[in-house]
Amino acid sequence: MEKSRRVKHLIIGGVAGGATAGFHKDQLGHVHLKGTITGGIATAGFNILTLPPEYRPSEVLNFSVATSTTLGSVSIEPNGRVRFGTGTNASLFLDDIPPFKATL
Repeated sequence: MEKSRRVKHLIIGGVAGGATAGFHKDQLGHVHLKGTITGGIATAGFNILTLPPEYRPSEVLNFSVATSTTLGSVSIEPNGRVRFGTGTNASLFLDDIPPFKATL
């Protein structure tokens, strides 16, 4: 299995908290996001982070995720952008996003 990568910079100005936000790709080419993003201020469509090319899906993927107080949504785009959709952004739980197939 590939070594996990930690999220080093979050565009929303939050911090990688909780289980240390990050991602990795397994032997089958599925990308796994993990951890919790906390402390940011974001609105619908805001870019949370950008995945490197080898971790990107071939099409837009939409997922339901838990946030600090409600159910929210996140989308992952072919350009690597992971965007906040809806919900409370005080805490966003990436572990709720199921593994997805990377293009490369």
